[in-house]
Amino acid sequence: MRLVPYVDAERERIVDALFAWLRIPSISAHPDRAGDVRASAAFCADQMRAAGLEHVVVLETAGAPAVYGDWVHAGPDAPTALVYGHHDVQPVDPLELWHSPPFEPVIVADGEHGSECKARGAIDDKGQVLYEIEAVRGLLALDGADTLRYADVKRGQRRAVRLVRDGADAHLEGFLLGGDTRAEAWIKALLQDRLPAQAFGRQLLRPGASAPSGVAARGKVICSCFGVTQTAISEQVALSAGTDDERLARLQETLKCGTNCGSCLPELKRMVRAGAAPALAEAP
Repeated sequence: MRLVPYVDAERERIVDALFAWLRIPSISAHPDRAGDVRASAAFCADQMRAAGLEHVVVLETAGAPAVYGDWVHAGPDAPTALVYGHHDVQPVDPLELWHSPPFEPVIVADGEHGSECKARGAIDDKGQVLYEIEAVRGLLALDGADTLRYADVKRGQRRAVRLVRDGADAHLEGFLLGGDTRAEAWIKALLQDRLPAQAFGRQLLRPGASAPSGVAARGKVICSCFGVTQTAISEQVALSAGTDDERLARLQETLKCGTNCGSCLPELKRMVRAGAAPALAEAP
């Protein structure tokens, strides 16, 4: 799902919600602010429900109230993503160092970063948490005239795909798979490569993993920093020669995978070794 169009369309509402949350002085270190911390938790819960999350509840703890919600319809084989944050904020002393009241958010121009929101909690952590909630809202809010939907309540399956008109054709703007997620690889190829999708129509809703003619699945993403897929890596490894280190270096130079955070390096090294196995078997 490409969230930029969603954020652009919803910007005013998102900023208003952020400002409303930032105005709640939820300083958990101050006992006299306990009511504000509880109000902040309730605000967070309301935002999560509005985003489409389920089982949202404010949990009582030995300290400040926590908020929980989930969406567990992606299927039994789908990975689980846990998103954690906090809705309370740090004390604001010394007040004389603030250029504006800490709980009156303002947008200020910053020569290096453009415009920024200044308030206690804008970064740590209400702003970040709200962006995560809004990402969920954008991903789940597949509606409108250009959205195709399928649901099989008995089998626990649902899917939706959003198409955006592009002249006489259309391209995929986002998709949601629940229950049967085997089609993710080839549908993701349509999204990532912005391939024309008009001709596929309701094939986009077809259960199963097989791709329609003309679409090749790109495989799972190995390097999330640069969106490099298993298929692309395997193809490049097959074209490379030399030692494992030389093949890995060439892979990084060509596709950039493994050159940023490095979390994919173990898998890249495994794929390089696996790709070298046939050549070693043929050696005298």
